[in-house]
Amino acid sequence: MLSPFFGCAIDTIIVTGNTRTKEIAILREMSTKQGARLEERLIRRDSSYLRGLGYFAEVSITAERLESGAIRVLVAVIERPGLFMRVPYPVVNYDFEKGISYGFTWKVKNFRGMAENLAVSALMRRDKERGASFSWNIPWLLGRRMNFNLGGYTYERLEEPAGLNDEYVKERNGGSVSLGIPLTRSLVNQLWFRTALSFDARVARLRQADPDNGHVSGLY
Repeated sequence: MLSPFFGCAIDTIIVTGNTRTKEIAILREMSTKQGARLEERLIRRDSSYLRGLGYFAEVSITAERLESGAIRVLVAVIERPGLFMRVPYPVVNYDFEKGISYGFTWKVKNFRGMAENLAVSALMRRDKERGASFSWNIPWLLGRRMNFNLGGYTYERLEEPAGLNDEYVKERNGGSVSLGIPLTRSLVNQLWFRTALSFDARVARLRQADPDNGHVSGLY
């Protein structure tokens, strides 16, 4: 029961049960802070938010009184099995028109134990097309509350279309980077400024109008 401790000053916050998640990654996401007073609304928010991260099967927040009259907040977590968040798994898709494609996906939740998300995937349709992509999300950049996202992709079509004048994309490569900067200090009511930069390069066969001979095709 936490109700007897609401309004008391928080001397320390101790995290237990975390074997893969670093303590700082948990403490920085909590609105309840050392040196502040224990508030019911913030405890409810922190418990719900930590569960929502998807890394923990259980989150329990309790408190105990110290001789000084302040309290110690105890955050006990039980982490979910890490196997399904770290091992690449095969992917097989079937399309009635294009046939079978196969590849793999590797998603690492809680990458480096810092609540980062890393994803890598590759897919191939034999003798027809292949592609790959990756993304990396960092919720706290360089220890500061800034959200950073980095991603990229590549695609190559291996077969030529049946029609000589058909338009198609031969190759495609691109990437993006975005940065979110909080405009508020509160973790409960947040306002963010976000900016993004992306690029996309393609090699494609397109038809262009020719004033003398109608349409012509070419790779661009």
